[in-house]
Amino acid sequence: MALRPPDLPDYEAPPVDEVILGVQYAPILGSDTVLSSYSASIASDYPNVQYYPRIETPIEQLSNELPFLPVQIQFPFAPQNLTGRTWLVSSDDSLIIQIQNDRFMHNWRRRASEYPRFEFLVQRFWERYEMYRAALAEAGQQRPQPLQLEVSYVNWIVDQTISEFFRPGAAANVQIRGVDRYPEQQQWAGSYLARDESQPLARLTLICGAAMRLVPQPERGTQFQLTFKAPLQPSATDDQIKELALVGRDTIVRAFTDLTTAPSHRRWGRTDV
Repeated sequence: MALRPPDLPDYEAPPVDEVILGVQYAPILGSDTVLSSYSASIASDYPNVQYYPRIETPIEQLSNELPFLPVQIQFPFAPQNLTGRTWLVSSDDSLIIQIQNDRFMHNWRRRASEYPRFEFLVQRFWERYEMYRAALAEAGQQRPQPLQLEVSYVNWIVDQTISEFFRPGAAANVQIRGVDRYPEQQQWAGSYLARDESQPLARLTLICGAAMRLVPQPERGTQFQLTFKAPLQPSATDDQIKELALVGRDTIVRAFTDLTTAPSHRRWGRTDV
């Protein structure tokens, strides 16, 4: 599979604000003992170390039972007997490695530089993940047994309302005398089952709504997040996971395009039409 299919929608200035690629695996007890040596090995690229409460998310069950939304739940304190989450942050604050004893994640977030594209980010993820696995092996720790892949895109839109760029939002209009046609604010969430032929493969979850962010400066806008989560067999190979990550990216980009309006595509510089 090519890194980027020729028919995949593309944009010169997409509103993507953050991209997350991560693998969740069976907890490795004692894995925190390698964090010091691992962080030292990549300190030239990720010199800043921060600590946060851990993330707890279930493995997706690809059945007819509907998932709860939102898909990510963060506890204010780490559960008993479990370690927290470590961030290793690049000097320009745009790249983050997140590590806890059951997952490894790599984030890009928009700061001064433009979006470097998924091809760069997936390569960077695998470089850093392979180094982390090598550090675990050197310390006598077990190799991560993959359970779930996650690919997330977070878009941030400030120059258009939801009804202008989001097709489901544009449909939420009323014809009532004395009432504005479109709502002042909207919150929209949904999930889709992704399939490989007829077999369930992953779940695509979308959340779109008004939000406020504080960094890099306080700003109100609309956050549109698309998350692809695919359960993995413990026997899944690196090549299979890499292939699935590309499927996740392609699914997200096509869903983003299908759910947004043609005028917005022109604003973001769509190049494939």
